[in-house]
Amino acid sequence: MYIAMNRFTVVRDKTRAFEVLWQARDSHLKDMAGPVQFQMPKELEAKGGIRLNASHSVLASKEACRAWPRFDSFRVAHKNVGSTAKHREVAPTFDSFSVTPDIAAE
Repeated sequence: MYIAMNRFTVVRDKTRAFEVLWQARDSHLKDMAGPVQFQMPKELEAKGGIRLNASHSVLASKEACRAWPRFDSFRVAHKNVGSTAKHREVAPTFDSFSVTPDIAAE
């Protein structure tokens, strides 16, 4: 399993507006090969006037994870990313991860 993640530092008092923009947009996930799951986690508490949000996409293969930001559907879904700039402190940061096998609590 692989994870593609965009991290956003959102100005604390603009968190709700940022979330509304993200939830209202067409993500085009149904048009993409590779994504298994998508979530938008956020920090429980804002720190220093900002709250970290992250788009968290689970992908089945390393190839899909590496190709994630290059999918046409991804680019279409993110064409208006500038509209979130007024809610963010800095530009989003992209990271990709491989996931080690689960360790179950016994």
